[in-house]
Amino acid sequence: MKERDIIIEKIKKLLRMKRGGTPDEIATALRLAQGLAEKHGIDMNVVNPDEEALREKPIAHDDAVCGARVSWESKYASLVCDSFFKVRVFQSVTADGFKYVLRFVGEEWDIQIAHYVYRFLCGHFRREWKTRRGRCRNRQSFMYGMYSGLCQKLRERKPEPTEPGIVRADQALARRNQYIADHFGELESQSAKPESASAKAHYRGWLAGRATEILSGLEGSSVDGEMILPSSEIKLIA
Repeated sequence: MKERDIIIEKIKKLLRMKRGGTPDEIATALRLAQGLAEKHGIDMNVVNPDEEALREKPIAHDDAVCGARVSWESKYASLVCDSFFKVRVFQSVTADGFKYVLRFVGEEWDIQIAHYVYRFLCGHFRREWKTRRGRCRNRQSFMYGMYSGLCQKLRERKPEPTEPGIVRADQALARRNQYIADHFGELESQSAKPESASAKAHYRGWLAGRATEILSGLEGSSVDGEMILPSSEIKLIA
């Protein structure tokens, strides 16, 4: 290992002290890191203390096969996962071109959690529609209302992130986006808003979304740090 790489590794270890040291230990570690960086001409802003951990958890993808069509509950459930869990989700087709799939991109454990949430929400959206459909006929408006109500509820629960947390979330998102670009190319966007909206169906769906609680069937499956505002778009392969 080159001397510069050794110094960078020392700086990373010192920066990681911010997570568990006493105030004096943290201040000392930061002063030492800054001193090493200045002495060796290293820009502290480009040193990522989590870089090694990121390399140990590679980005991958897994698919949820939907069949000949993607239902509205599948689309909106996938958007919730894309917006509030540490994955990117986009719609594609199988190699034979006969089935649509929703492709989940992220670290392995994050994909497992997102798959769990996706399956729960698909079933929950469907059950809510069957319960209420006699009072509102527009299925897409109802599903979109559920999606909107649930997203609003999750945004309200969003914790105030610290600056390092924002940086780590941005870096993780950038890695997922880069994986998509490298393996699948550029994505197109398609609006997920209903073409023929029904205010009544949307409102009933919104109430159902506000009442929704994502079940904790997996450890760590609750909504946490990285919150990306929902885009109301489904991503498609170009």
